[in-house]
Amino acid sequence: QLIAAEKGVEVDKAGFDEALEAQKKRGRQAWKGSGEQAIAEFWRALAETHGATVFTGYDHEQDTGAVLAIVKRGVAADGAAEWSHVDRLIAGETGVVLLDRTPFYGESGGQLGDQGTLGHEGGAATVGNTEVSQGLRLHHVTVVRGALCVGDGVHTVVDHDRRSATRRNHTATHLLHAALRDVLGTHVAQKGSLVSAERLRFDFSHHKGMTADELRRIEDIVNREVLANHEVRTALKDIDAARADGAMALFGEKYDDLVRVVTVPGFSMELCGGTHCARTGDIGLFRLVSESGIAAGVRRIEALTGTGALAAVRQVGDTLAAASAALKAQPGALVSAIERLQADKRAVEKELDALHRAQARAAAADLAAGARQIGGVTVLITRVDGDLREQADRLRDQLGSSVLVLASEVDGKAQLLVAATKDVAGARFHAGKVIAELAPMIGGRGGGRPDLAQAGGADVAGLPAALERAEALVSAALGG
Repeated sequence: QLIAAEKGVEVDKAGFDEALEAQKKRGRQAWKGSGEQAIAEFWRALAETHGATVFTGYDHEQDTGAVLAIVKRGVAADGAAEWSHVDRLIAGETGVVLLDRTPFYGESGGQLGDQGTLGHEGGAATVGNTEVSQGLRLHHVTVVRGALCVGDGVHTVVDHDRRSATRRNHTATHLLHAALRDVLGTHVAQKGSLVSAERLRFDFSHHKGMTADELRRIEDIVNREVLANHEVRTALKDIDAARADGAMALFGEKYDDLVRVVTVPGFSMELCGGTHCARTGDIGLFRLVSESGIAAGVRRIEALTGTGALAAVRQVGDTLAAASAALKAQPGALVSAIERLQADKRAVEKELDALHRAQARAAAADLAAGARQIGGVTVLITRVDGDLREQADRLRDQLGSSVLVLASEVDGKAQLLVAATKDVAGARFHAGKVIAELAPMIGGRGGGRPDLAQAGGADVAGLPAALERAEALVSAALGG
């Protein structure tokens, strides 16, 4: 408004307010369709209509159920996300299916949701993920054959291999938690987790990184419990009684009055709604793969179990075998073979460095042969290869009381250096003043002390003229 007034233009304040309110309304509509609270309200209304889904997955991986509702996600005319009820899905379509009962575990407590299939005589669908909201188990499906309709009775089949792998990782997470508290102290508390079929990730409170010895002890303790093949017990208890028995609960987590307690006798007891192994031996093998810090006072461990852990061990073995073959040494002798290789490398590098120094001295001697006397001072003005400072140091060592003007081309750029020994620099000669006159001839600038000055420029073609000019400047300075 101030700028407009200065230009003699009025602002349509009423029109602006009207447009702003319209935009706010569009924003509210978009949020209403796609915000988490709005989606939760949508599922809550569905739960009030049909009731919570009966979960049978603790005891079954296959079951039968009835399709109570099908929901598709679309886009409204205003661009907002829109959830709508449909009567059916046909082949190729995706949606969310609600059943009256299901063995599919819905993503919660860090454990990812189950995958599998829904099928009946009229069609079949794959379940790509299962979520939980408002007591409902939400099956995200893609119909692959026929149609899936509200009212259909379906045969539900959880992906057994994926469920088994997830169970191994979840039970191992409980063992890991207890082992961490045993090794590091009871201050360790879970700060987050991920349990999938492929791996487990566990975040916990700890003030510093773990040592190699601590990590080895953790791995040993967990595998000891795996080998003991304890029965993994589950029971429903009153929450106060469960806590009194020593069951660990997640900080900030909300629990019902009746809770599920998962126990590895004599080692671990936690409140948990996830799926678990029948016995710890089902885990097969526990293998730590990384430990890192993710925030102040929070560490993260990633680990593998079962076939995933076996694959990791085999990969290490394959790498060891490849290294042994490359070094022509038995695996047990690899360390000494590598040490010998490193010692040989250092020896070769030492010899190579000595050779380079000898070559540099020889090159400097050849250059020094071109020096001449001007006013009683040895002067060398020439073009060289390599680092100008290194060359100047070697030449001054050979020439003694001297003045040097050196030029070179480095990466397509012109370089100039003017140097004088301490006995010459000062009253008789100032390297910085000489370089200041030469630098513009190579398209650059430069300056420096009486005994050393450098310049760089883009005009390599100007180097011959710069060296010729240096002859005159040095001769004039030294009275030649």
